[in-house]
Formats: sequence, structure tokens, C-alpha cells
Amino acid sequence: MKRSLLALLLCLSLSAQAEDSTDTALKNTAIAGTLLSWGMAWLWGDAPLTRALVPTQGQHLALTMGTENHTTLAQLIYARDFASTLLDGPTWQLIGHWEASLSNWWADKAQRTEQQGWMLGLTPVLQYQFKTVLRPYIEFGIGVKYLSGIRIADQYKSTQFQFGDLTGIGIQYRNLQLGFRFLHISNAGIETPNPATNYYTLKMDYRF
Repeated sequence: MKRSLLALLLCLSLSAQAEDSTDTALKNTAIAGTLLSWGMAWLWGDAPLTRALVPTQGQHLALTMGTENHTTLAQLIYARDFASTLLDGPTWQLIGHWEASLSNWWADKAQRTEQQGWMLGLTPVLQYQFKTVLRPYIEFGIGVKYLSGIRIADQYKSTQFQFGDLTGIGIQYRNLQLGFRFLHISNAGIETPNPATNYYTLKMDYRF
């Protein structure tokens, strides 16, 4: 049963990536990476959902900042680590954390329909890390967002409830992570129109 589910997740992941644009490719990488990572943790790990839900003492604060076509985004993140490692290989590990985020966006010029707004978010994030002094990582996550209004600049988003898909790469040294993160925001077709908002951001994360 577990292997059948993983095969299904693999098929969904491969089909999700068969699109052309950079934004779409990164969005689908985020979805595929998240589905496959949870599937692998469920198949080969030890009760990953239990580990994800149990809070630990591991905490961190992060800042991200970046842009899309018409707006700039600044995001403050508070994170709590999963209770333990989900998968542990000889040279790599799969770890995770919960992120609670508060974001503010503002438009690039005064003629936009909406000039600024904020959003709240909650996302479980999975990271593959190499076991070296400088730890390269790749991360994936799918979470939820709540927007302060129905528009982001000129985009009519249809619903204030949105999904946030992310993928990123970076490096960790001791307690500090520096990296790049792509964030896709849409409502997954709950209502139309459903325009995508895609942010390319830089991330700084400090664990304490």
C-alpha cells in the first residue's frame, strides 16, 4: 500500500513538471518535491506526521525579501523544528520545521489598484541537508496564506484564502542559513480568476 502511494505521488510529481515557463517550473518543483518528500518519509521513515506535530525546543527566526512583477515582499518568519529527523542517510538528512509568517507587500508605483497589504502564513517546510561543515540544502513546502485584501496590486485574487508553494536552495553554517527561495501564491482554483503571484526572494535564517 505504501509503495503504491509513493508510485502515485511520483506520477503526480512528474506530470506536474511538464510545463514551460520558469515560474510554472518552480511552482511544480515545489509541489513535486513536497509530495515526494512526504511520501519517502512515510514509506521509509518512522511516523513522520507524529514527529512533525510534536513541538521541540529548536527555534529560528528568518527574514525573506524579494520581488515579483509589480510588488516587493518582506516576510518575517518564526519557525519550530520537527521533533526529529525524518530520514537519515550516510551523507544527507531530511529534516523539517513549521513556519508561521507575517508578510508585507507594497506596489512598485502609485497607479496600482492596491498599494500595499499583508498576509499571514503557516507552512510545514522540508529540507534535505548534506552532512558537511558547510551544509548545502534544498527545501520544499506547501502551506496556507490569508491575505488582508482581495487584491495584490492589480491582481484580483478572488479569495483571501490562498495556498503558498515554495522551493529554495542555500547553505547553512552553524546556526545561520543563507539562501534563495521561490514563493508561489494562488488559490488552487477554488474560485476564478486565479492569477499566480510569484516572488523571488533571498532568505536569512538564524537558529537559536
